[in-house]
Amino acid sequence: MELENIATMQTIADLQKVHDLLSHYDAKHICVIGAGFIGIEVAENLRKLGLEVSIVEYGSHVFPPIDGEMAEILHSELRNNGIQLFLNESAQKIDKSQVILSSGCVLPADLVIVAAGVRARTGLARQAGLVLGATGVSVNTHMQTSDPDIYAVGDMVETQNNIIEKPAMLALAGPANRQGRMAADHICGKAVNYRGNVGTSVCRVFGLTLGFVGLSTQVLRRLGHDPLSITVHPPDHAGYFPGSQTMTIRLAFRRETGHIMGVQIIGRGGVDKRIDVLATAMQFGSTVFDLEHLELGYAPPYGSAKDAVNMAGFVASNVLRGDCKIVQAEQLTREKLDKLQVVDVRSPEEFARGHLHQAVNLPLNDLRQQSGTLDRSRSTMVYCQVGYRGYLAYCILRQFRFDVVNLDGGFKTVVQGGYQSLYS
Repeated sequence: MELENIATMQTIADLQKVHDLLSHYDAKHICVIGAGFIGIEVAENLRKLGLEVSIVEYGSHVFPPIDGEMAEILHSELRNNGIQLFLNESAQKIDKSQVILSSGCVLPADLVIVAAGVRARTGLARQAGLVLGATGVSVNTHMQTSDPDIYAVGDMVETQNNIIEKPAMLALAGPANRQGRMAADHICGKAVNYRGNVGTSVCRVFGLTLGFVGLSTQVLRRLGHDPLSITVHPPDHAGYFPGSQTMTIRLAFRRETGHIMGVQIIGRGGVDKRIDVLATAMQFGSTVFDLEHLELGYAPPYGSAKDAVNMAGFVASNVLRGDCKIVQAEQLTREKLDKLQVVDVRSPEEFARGHLHQAVNLPLNDLRQQSGTLDRSRSTMVYCQVGYRGYLAYCILRQFRFDVVNLDGGFKTVVQGGYQSLYS
């Protein structure tokens, strides 16, 4: 970090330094190390200045807390806007004009910006003899440390994660500001308690918005949980009203009770209000069944009569009630597809544009009359573009006593999730 062309991005002073370095070096090629919130925001803004930008990320995808198949949507958006992504890579050597990666790849770099995660600075707390947790300073619900006369708030402390019911560090501005208020109130003698957090965040990635709350399916599994999850692609507002575009919602929930454990939403409009609704629901202990009954504001320019949040609740509730058996794209391989009877119930035109390996095309409107052409003795998987027609096909084939599952999220999830080996 002794080179003059290396900068971090933590303070306003850092921002000014980057601005000055861009001018001083007449920089054309920028390398951003780290693909979290700060790294992505820095990369986007530098790209909008007309600079050539590369992002180096140690993990397999950008925004490591989210699921990989959701991150693939963001990968496409970044690449379509001229950002070069180097995933599963790390910077091994940096000099005045280049960065050498762990793979041996050499990137031109007039300026390097390091935005590779955050850890709590606990040196002062340690010197003061305060109790530390695994990721930060231990505090109680009043924001008091192990010394009741010393309070601590923000990115350096561990607070209760209400999803896994364990203390953890959370580097977000909203919780930090509320913690500051809690500490001040308690110092002034008010009976207040910090209620923990669910980790709600939102971020722009060029034309897309990412909303995230709770924990991803992959993180939950890594922590020893066994959640169910569903993916839906509802419109951001009524489809017949001009400008409607689909969003993708991935919802993780407890298979025993339906309590929501995490939500990821990506879209071009309406993401922020949906993630806030779902974050509120999670903080009040709601289940996917509660989402079915939420009464939300509706007018064609702003939403649908069955809102995107309701739709996620409907699909998740169907799965929990046993009304529909689903299979996830991440569970499939070409070998598994070879063993299944795969039925694409979209139109012939949709089928011709791309379909799953080994799929036969039997449009939904013809399925009831032509079900006899299918082998009832074989395990069957149906799918459509986003899941709805697949669900109807599932119901029809169940009536004919087929052993059938519906592909969660449909063909769209397979394509945008980066499962290239599954389709042609």
